[in-house]
Amino acid sequence: MKKKLIAVTALAMSCAMLFTPVSHAAVADTTADSEDAAQGSASGSGEVEGIINKDIFKVVMPTDADTTNFAFILDPQGLIKATSGDADKKHTESFEANASLFFKNSDGNYSHVSDPLSVTNKSTGIVDVTLTATAGDLTSADGAAEAYNISLADSSTFAENDSSTSMYLGLIAGDDDPIALTAKDGATVTKTLDAAPEGAYKTVYDTANSKYDYVLDSAFDASKFSALTFKMEGACNTNTEAKWVESAAPAVEVAWTLEKHKVAPSAPEAASFVKGKDTTISGISLGSGSLAATKATITMSRTNSKTGEYLTTTLPLNGNSVTIPGTTWGGAAIGDTRFLKVVFNDTKKTTKYITLTITNDQAPSAPETATFTKGTDLVISDISLGAGSLAATTATATMSRTNNKSGEYLTTTLTLTDGAITVPGTNWGGASVGDKRYLKVVFDDTANTTVYIELTIA
Repeated sequence: MKKKLIAVTALAMSCAMLFTPVSHAAVADTTADSEDAAQGSASGSGEVEGIINKDIFKVVMPTDADTTNFAFILDPQGLIKATSGDADKKHTESFEANASLFFKNSDGNYSHVSDPLSVTNKSTGIVDVTLTATAGDLTSADGAAEAYNISLADSSTFAENDSSTSMYLGLIAGDDDPIALTAKDGATVTKTLDAAPEGAYKTVYDTANSKYDYVLDSAFDASKFSALTFKMEGACNTNTEAKWVESAAPAVEVAWTLEKHKVAPSAPEAASFVKGKDTTISGISLGSGSLAATKATITMSRTNSKTGEYLTTTLPLNGNSVTIPGTTWGGAAIGDTRFLKVVFNDTKKTTKYITLTITNDQAPSAPETATFTKGTDLVISDISLGAGSLAATTATATMSRTNNKSGEYLTTTLTLTDGAITVPGTNWGGASVGDKRYLKVVFDDTANTTVYIELTIA
């Protein structure tokens, strides 16, 4: 008996070990013996892992060593060409034939076009580039032994009878045609450079400073960044009657400025207000960069006078749109005009007026999204046929077979009844919770308005 008892005890202990659940944490359990109710709670606090700045301004500009690109030689009498075959000559380098103004190129030779410089945008946002080229020292100093006055021509071609002491300088940006410099204003070019492509930056953890950072990926292909090259070209008048002097030393300077893309605040000039219906006007922008505003104050005119009295109620700007309550201007007739006055708080205090035409015209519409619960009919009631000249008389809807909006649709047609479309709950039985399906709603208005409602399966 004793041996058997030991065997049974060992077996019982073995089974107990076998069926005891593995615990991942040493958490004490509480046993509730009450037959009425049992409850408990647990709490925990969260923390933000980190916040990184992804608004990065990073540009690459020419170095000081590149500034000699625009030094040039004027040869109005063709002296270089005339002596190019002599044993004794000033220049041993190669000079472009038939040119009269020469820039030294990187290969050591000279041509009428300078080597290009470039600026590159590695920022996470768009960058504006402004190039400004100006000419200087076109006139001799007072009391100079050799007086001269050089004018700037608008072309590299000089007429045979042109005896002016003149030269041409042109700024070339990218693949654009040259812009001739003028003595008063020089030449200016403004371009935009696209933001760094996706994948140029990556998130890293800086162990030295115990923080996350957003940095340029050194493995990213640098040729994919947006860049602008620019250069100069030139010529001078070689007419023998031109009064050139050897002491003349005209100069050119090319400056570049790169800054975050700037756009002034703006608003549309005109829109329609649907009488009796809340109307949303879009296209209002606070601008960007150094010209941007941070807010806009929007008021409504009391009458059809833009400069007249405005209501004291202010409308909030929501993103780039403002919503006018449908109860506004109840006494206005169809075809009347009213105004929205939009005052931005930028440094220029930009003010825009939006001319509103009172109308009852309203295009057909439908919601963008809805939730479809499997097995339950879905009634979508906020479908509007529109009003006035834009209205439809009816609408039909079809259901996508899969989650592809532009893919195949079922042949079953659902009709609009009393302003609603009902989607039978028996549809999409094989779909999983969280999947997407689409309802394609086609109106019979003159524009054949088509709206896709994205349905989330629940």
